[in-house]
Amino acid sequence: QSMRGDLRGAEIAGISADTDPGELARMRAAHDAAREARDRRAAEERARGEAMVPALWGSLPTRHPWGERYLAGRGLDPAELRQLGDVVRYYRDGSPAVLLHDLAAGRPINIIRRQIDGKPSKVLSLSLARVLRCDDVAGGFTTEGTLIGRVSDIDPEGVDVAILTEGVTDSLAALLAFPTCAVIGANGCGMMPAITGAVAPRLVAARGCLFVTVDHDKGDQGAWGAARA
Repeated sequence: QSMRGDLRGAEIAGISADTDPGELARMRAAHDAAREARDRRAAEERARGEAMVPALWGSLPTRHPWGERYLAGRGLDPAELRQLGDVVRYYRDGSPAVLLHDLAAGRPINIIRRQIDGKPSKVLSLSLARVLRCDDVAGGFTTEGTLIGRVSDIDPEGVDVAILTEGVTDSLAALLAFPTCAVIGANGCGMMPAITGAVAPRLVAARGCLFVTVDHDKGDQGAWGAARA
C-alpha cells in the first residue's frame, strides 16, 4: 500500500518510470531551490518580527484589574510580581503575558500569553502575519526559548541554580518561590529538553544545579517532558 501511494504521488508530480534522469535532476534542483528560498524568506520575516517584540512588549500595560484578579486567584500576588521587575504584562482582555527569550542570545523573540476567557486554546503566542501586517508569510514566530528568565542568567560568579518549569503561570509561581534563582520556563513540555540542553553547559561551568518541575495537569505529557529534560 505504501509503494502504491509513492507511485501515485510520483504520477501527480509528473514523474513516471520512463522519465529522463536529467529531467529528474532538474526537478529535484528546482524543488531544492524553492525550499531554500522559502526558508530564507521565513528566516528574514521572523527576524523582522522579532525585532519588533521589545516595542510590542512595551506597549502592553503593566496593570489590569481582570488579569491581576486572575493571577491572585491562582495564588500569584500581582504586587509581589511587580516588585520582581517587569516580568508580567497584560493584554486588553486581561490575559497575563510574559516574554520568551532566545536560547542562545537571550534576546526577546516572542510574547506568550495565558488566556483567561475560557477559549479552547489556553496559551497563545504572537502571530507573525499580524505583527508584519501581511497575510502572505512563509513561516511564523518560534516558540522555542525560555519564559521570563534567560539561559545567560546562569553565571559562575552569581546565580548557579536554575528552575525549569512549564507554562506562564507555573513560571510566575516559580519566580515567586525562588526569587534568587534563574527561572527558565518552557512554552510547552515538549520544549523542556531543548532548554535543558542549552542551560546545561553554563550550569556545569558554574558548578550549579537544575531543578525540573512536573506539570501534572498535562498527565503523561508533563511527566514525559520533565523526564526528557
